[in-house]
Amino acid sequence: MMFINYSYNLTKLTEYNYNKSVYFGKKLIASILDKYNLINNIDDVSINIVYDFLSLLLLFGNDIIPISYELGSELSLRQIFESHFQLYTSSSFIINLNNINIINFNNLSIWLENIKSSNSFLIIILNRFYKMNYNNILSLIEKHKNYDDIIKNINENELVLQTKNYYLDNNSYQTLYNYIIFKSENMIDDIFNRHYKIFYDEIKNAQNEYNNITKNINTKDYLTQFISLNQIFFFNFDLYSPYNTIYSNDNIAPSISMIQQFIKMNDMTKLHKDTYNIIKSFNKDIYFNPISHHLFITPYILDTKNFMNLNMQHIESMMNIVNNKINGIWLDFNNLNNFNLKKIDPIVFINLCNSLIKFYQDNFINKLFIDNNKLINY
Repeated sequence: MMFINYSYNLTKLTEYNYNKSVYFGKKLIASILDKYNLINNIDDVSINIVYDFLSLLLLFGNDIIPISYELGSELSLRQIFESHFQLYTSSSFIINLNNINIINFNNLSIWLENIKSSNSFLIIILNRFYKMNYNNILSLIEKHKNYDDIIKNINENELVLQTKNYYLDNNSYQTLYNYIIFKSENMIDDIFNRHYKIFYDEIKNAQNEYNNITKNINTKDYLTQFISLNQIFFFNFDLYSPYNTIYSNDNIAPSISMIQQFIKMNDMTKLHKDTYNIIKSFNKDIYFNPISHHLFITPYILDTKNFMNLNMQHIESMMNIVNNKINGIWLDFNNLNNFNLKKIDPIVFINLCNSLIKFYQDNFINKLFIDNNKLINY
């Protein structure tokens, strides 16, 4: 997202042919504004639309913030921009640039309600879990509107489940990620996809099951994470810190209704301030050496060493110690039920890794080793 603003000044990039796939910020912004104008039949639109749109993309979910089943890339730009137009007509926006209170949550609540009313939940789960034709899904929802009527008129022959295959890549890290996806989809569904499976086991009960799952999600942690990302991207990128430990330990995002309820019942100005103070408290002078960096970015799978050649001394022993000290942090296919990464406080992980790094830097460490994996008297 910062790339869109930053790339205004990268007009010479293509001269050196660094990356032919780069989309420049000016063209991206112009394209987004043109789409908004066309969809809502207006002549001119503020660039604030772009900031609002980019902020909404965070709520789709990624490797930092939990994924949503009411907001996602399955939604069309028409749905998103038409839902936003109510705010635009009153000159209201989501993002308040150069302000600690970066998000206008009342306006966000309105936008989310409009998106929800477009049956975003059904659009997403029908696209995400079934091989239904996208245009058929939109046509079905446009024709019937009401959730129950839509369900009744779904062609059951189209409810064919999506499947994924494992494939090799020239990049060993990508191959490892592909392998994990393959394992999670085809061998350990009950562990990784327990939230997903309910939606396609019986489509008519999907909404009720979704409401039941999301009712106990920690909405405050989720929105704190959302605020922190927006404050970094749209207020001050200097707030970015590699030592940032704001996280949500839930696997999926709260429902739109839960988000709206939290906004209504809580002081969002205070939450903005509290989040900002947390970000400012991170120690920017502390970063990780290559070993701890590897531990942080490598998929949490105990058998990682079997997939790539790691030229890092003591890495296998460090992984074993971390596994012993923090129960459930590594994925062990022989003990799937023990995997509990999302519930583990990152501070605990960070402190252990940093202490191990110092420990292994001691000149006498080799005297403690029997082999590469075990320590005497540990």
